[in-house]
Amino acid sequence: LNIGNTGADYDGSEQLTRITLEDVPEGVVVVGTADYDVDFVGDGTWVLIPSGGSFNGLLTTSIALQVHGRAGGLDDHQIRVTVVTEDAGNGAESRASTEVGLTTNFAEGDPEAPATIERWEQTSFEPTEDVAFNLGQAIDAEIDATGVTNSGFTITLTDLPPGTQVTGMTRTMVNGEEVWSVSGQGGDAELQSLLSSITVTPPLDWNSNKGSFEYNATLTTHTPTGGRAQAELAVDQTVIPVTDNAAISIDIPAVDEGNDLAISINVSNPSDNPDWELI
Repeated sequence: LNIGNTGADYDGSEQLTRITLEDVPEGVVVVGTADYDVDFVGDGTWVLIPSGGSFNGLLTTSIALQVHGRAGGLDDHQIRVTVVTEDAGNGAESRASTEVGLTTNFAEGDPEAPATIERWEQTSFEPTEDVAFNLGQAIDAEIDATGVTNSGFTITLTDLPPGTQVTGMTRTMVNGEEVWSVSGQGGDAELQSLLSSITVTPPLDWNSNKGSFEYNATLTTHTPTGGRAQAELAVDQTVIPVTDNAAISIDIPAVDEGNDLAISINVSNPSDNPDWELI
């Protein structure tokens, strides 16, 4: 895979931000390297995030695929590869796509069973305005990976309100939709640790007066041979309001000697407007 800078801007500020592979069939695993972290975000989509992607000319990179028995019987199966670049973090992304055909010359096999998803449910936790919370507080989850070899799992968040801040996950765009994802390896203890490492902060000044804080959370368990299980959850939270500091202005115009002073005190609360009152 060659990635070229086709313009005249060769100042070294160009960044390779991610490579997305879509329509990857079951039984095919995208392999990470020292230069790329890999996340499986569900529905046959994998995202590679480079550890350092600056370039000022032609960039050559390799993507390795592991093909397992579940992927048998493929005849020119098309995998869409999309490369996304950005100049100096200016927010204006450029992308280019191509398709690669994959053919296998063996019969389709059975995948290993993935870890069983025992629970993936919303808790009674209610976040507080402008305060970050970890996903383990919001979601009650449990998986059983007993007897599963190389058990993997992926958490994805979609449909978050604009302005929501997320840490511990990778942001990408899949079919025009913002997707936050992170993957792990192991059993339930590793899943709990991963959930606790993800933080979510509602948009600034968001609380129940502006409606519910809603988003979708998906858990996918998977094995290298293509076995997958998936659970989806529509999270609907009530964000507890917090009174923001009021803005106060005092106006005392000058008057001639012997006249009354007209003192004007104005109190406002732009952050909570119109859901606030002066007590």
